[in-house]
Amino acid sequence: MRSLNFASALFSLSPDLVVGGTMLPTLQWYIAREMGKTFVLTAVGLSLVFALGGGLTNLVKIESVTPSQLLRLLAIIVPMFGTLTLPVAALYSATVTYGRISADNEFLACQASGINIRRLFLPPVLLSLLVAFCTFYSISFLIPGMVRDLDSVVRAGIRHIVEEQLKSPQRLSLQSGAVRIYTDRFQEDIDDPNTMNLAGVAYVKAGDPGWELYGTAAEISLRFDMQDELPRISGAIRDFTFYNRKRNDWVTAQHQEIPASTIPRAFRPKVKFLNLRELYDYRDKPQDWPRVSGILDRTRRELVLQDFFDGTFSDLRSDGEVTLTHNGSPIVIKADRGEQGKHDGRLTLTNVHVTAIIDGVRQVVRGKQASLGVESNRDGENQGVLIITRDVTSQDVAGNNLDRRSRERIGGIQIGREIRRNIAGITDREILDGDHYIHLRPAARELRIEAIEQAGKFVRKVRSELHSRLAFSISSLVLVMLGAALGIIYRGTHVMTAFGISFVPLLIVIVSNIMGRQLAENEGTVLMGICLIWGAIFAVGVADFFTLSRVAKR
Repeated sequence: MRSLNFASALFSLSPDLVVGGTMLPTLQWYIAREMGKTFVLTAVGLSLVFALGGGLTNLVKIESVTPSQLLRLLAIIVPMFGTLTLPVAALYSATVTYGRISADNEFLACQASGINIRRLFLPPVLLSLLVAFCTFYSISFLIPGMVRDLDSVVRAGIRHIVEEQLKSPQRLSLQSGAVRIYTDRFQEDIDDPNTMNLAGVAYVKAGDPGWELYGTAAEISLRFDMQDELPRISGAIRDFTFYNRKRNDWVTAQHQEIPASTIPRAFRPKVKFLNLRELYDYRDKPQDWPRVSGILDRTRRELVLQDFFDGTFSDLRSDGEVTLTHNGSPIVIKADRGEQGKHDGRLTLTNVHVTAIIDGVRQVVRGKQASLGVESNRDGENQGVLIITRDVTSQDVAGNNLDRRSRERIGGIQIGREIRRNIAGITDREILDGDHYIHLRPAARELRIEAIEQAGKFVRKVRSELHSRLAFSISSLVLVMLGAALGIIYRGTHVMTAFGISFVPLLIVIVSNIMGRQLAENEGTVLMGICLIWGAIFAVGVADFFTLSRVAKR
């Protein structure tokens, strides 16, 4: 019936109107309307299938969200998957629509009326342009923004997540897993909705190495701070009895604070979640990427330690002693002989004579051997630590012998601010520039090499992502036209045959895109990967040319 309506509408017009072009916009609108209905239905169906068929569970742990959060997540995820299914929906709609029109001999009627068949391909051209734009905009701006919305939705329900962890066998984990809390019961504080009270608590804290303390408490109050971009959890322990492994003793505290712990993002920063502007910014400044900046920070810390050890060893070798700062007071270190480790520059001293204030008493400590290393304080800042061993003796300033010990550990030795300022003067670009000379010991050199490699790998990954996104979006231009042409050629067979044949180039484009992106991330195969990404689209374009030529001849 639809074919009869099409033909009757066509032949009811005078030849002058048809040939003159008045009928052409009507036919193009008719084809566009038929394609549009199929396109919308296919896109919606595929979006729901992908989102509900495992896409949501792959992104977010369902058991960690409430029903209301789940609905909000679905409202974000369904459109996200919908944008990725647009090329498939456009390909299917073009194949089905043009296959049906050709099977009903409607193109034959148009040719008999003197209409140029090539002009009837305007609707798939416009649809492919629209899909290309929507796909590129979505994967470059919309989806990265939606991922951030997903992260905020999950983090907004942090109270529920904490409750689920308290119910689980693993219980609540804080401070990156260093603290684990077990409780018999918990409830929200009536006076403060941002506070949760835990009763009958067991508390375990891990140290280095192994556990540091464990104990029980009558109550723990957990506080939720949702003001910052990353929510934090802190708390206070009441009536806390615990065993301290370092002190080898049981301790009772009426009140003890739990340091604040930030709640990590539900989605770690990934290149594929960056928007277009961020990709270009990170491509020009790879040192700002968290992984690269973390290695650069470690490199700088190693450079600070290197200068600290080198300067200390230089003073010992020239003057036979060195004066440093220990907990705000001077510490004088003398040694008959010293050696520096080749790898990191740490010092090994022989026949040591140290004058310092230890435990509030000015002491003179002697020992046959000592080592000067580093340790981190509570703020994560590196400080020097001197460990004296072998025949350790200590006296006060009056010459009275103090308790004899097998070893003496003097921590809190400050590293000079001048050293830190000098290292801070070295820019990130200078560290990442392998041709820029910086005096480095092997430990710092290894970190610098790692930073350069990670920065290079990241830049290649960003560039491959840019090529991949652009190529995937442009692919709809050639795929939709190929689907329309194949639909006409295979009009006498089942419609799914034409779609199946046209779907093969789509798979080739997708597989080539993925493989090319992986190759482009490797240093030796960058050009090969980019050629593979774009080569598949060029091949489909050539297939378009020959297929459309065949259609035009028929």
